[in-house]
Amino acid sequence: MSVLVIDLDKIKHGSCRQRGDLVPAEIELEGEPRFGFSGPLRLDVRLSTTDHLSFHVAGGLTFTAEGKCRRCLERVTTKVVNELRGMFAFPGALDKLALSEEERREQGIFPLENNAREIDLTAMVRENIILEYPRFFQCDNDCRGLCPKCGKELNTDSCDCREEFIDPRWSKLLDLKNRK
Repeated sequence: MSVLVIDLDKIKHGSCRQRGDLVPAEIELEGEPRFGFSGPLRLDVRLSTTDHLSFHVAGGLTFTAEGKCRRCLERVTTKVVNELRGMFAFPGALDKLALSEEERREQGIFPLENNAREIDLTAMVRENIILEYPRFFQCDNDCRGLCPKCGKELNTDSCDCREEFIDPRWSKLLDLKNRK
C-alpha cells in the first residue's frame, strides 16, 4: 500500500502519523517536462479527527527540485520544504460547514464518499507540489549567463563580442543618447 493512502481504521483513536518516500509516478508527475526531481519525495504528516466525520492533515513534504539555470543552462538542484495542511470530510461534515465547492477548494477541503474506508492524499500532495515547485532555477545570484551573440558560458569563459554587441531592442534609446 502506498504511503499516500491511509486506512481510516488507523485513526480510530484520534490521530495517526504517516511518513515515507514517494516517487513522482505515484503523484502522476512523472514525464511532466516542467517537473524534475532528484531523489525521492519525503512525506511526513499527521492525520487527526475529533468527530470521525472530518480528518485534518498537517505535516510536510520535502523534495529536491531539479532544473536548468535560467541564465547559463547548467543543471541546478534546490531543496524544497513545504507545509501540508488540509482536511478530508464526509458529506455530513461538509453540510455543517455550509461552504460552496469553490470555497472548499480554496480552503483545502477534500470531500470523502459516504462509504470511504481510506483517505488518498495524492490530490493534496500533487496540488502542493504544483503550487510550490520553483518557477525558475538559478545557479548563483551572480551568474553571468550566456553571451547573447556567440553563446559562450560567461561564468567560465570570456568572449570579445560582449562589449561590441548591442541588443537591437535598445537601438532607439542609443540613437537618442547619441543625438545629445
